[in-house]
Amino acid sequence: MSMSATLMSSTPLQGARKIIGDSETTGLEKKEDRVIELAGVEIIGNVITGNFYHQYINPGRRKVHDDAFKVHGISNEFLAPYPTFDLIYQDYLAFIGKSPVVFHNAPFDIGMIAEEFARLKIPMFTNEVEDTLVQARKLFPGSPANLDALCRRFGIDNTHRTKHGALLDSEILAEVYIKMHRLDQLKLTVADQAVTAAVAALQFDANSPSLAPEKQTLIVSPRAAEIAAHNEFLTKFIKGAIWKEFSIQNG
Repeated sequence: MSMSATLMSSTPLQGARKIIGDSETTGLEKKEDRVIELAGVEIIGNVITGNFYHQYINPGRRKVHDDAFKVHGISNEFLAPYPTFDLIYQDYLAFIGKSPVVFHNAPFDIGMIAEEFARLKIPMFTNEVEDTLVQARKLFPGSPANLDALCRRFGIDNTHRTKHGALLDSEILAEVYIKMHRLDQLKLTVADQAVTAAVAALQFDANSPSLAPEKQTLIVSPRAAEIAAHNEFLTKFIKGAIWKEFSIQNG
């Protein structure tokens, strides 16, 4: 399937929300191999909100290649109880919405995902796509641009990454993305932190349903100065933020 339906961008896209994603597969052949793990981590501004998508996927009759198993450690036996792609793609689309998606070596992930959509004869999503591998090579020409090298460059601890995994790699890539584009230099106000804290409660892990007990909601009204600072932040840094249509009112 052609990737022409998806815009590939090598420069960071502006906007309030982005999904940092990754996938694992049975192998490297786009026409034959299958996606077996799919994940996405949400960032808003410079904050990893804690909102994420994660799903293991049964590849049907396609066997996991030995070389692929050495990379991610996911076997057909492990995947047997999980749903096939046709049963999970709608949840994935609902999670990413219309937000830009970010992958490291995006043509591979997008290409593999596109083939899954092609098998189902349904349109591939057309979200804008950023490739952090291309971005890193432009920012640091001549230097290694793999995820481990970028973690070393930005002082990100990835010692727990003994094997590849879509969710873990998405989480690490989110940290790299924020550092690489200096988003961590943005200063969030108290009101902005309250927004991201609320969003962080909306995790979606299809493999591990939430068992957290219900909690009583504490509502804290921001002060006038905080509201003004929040609106200034949206104007300066967040273009097209949907919540700007619903301005915070004092009291």
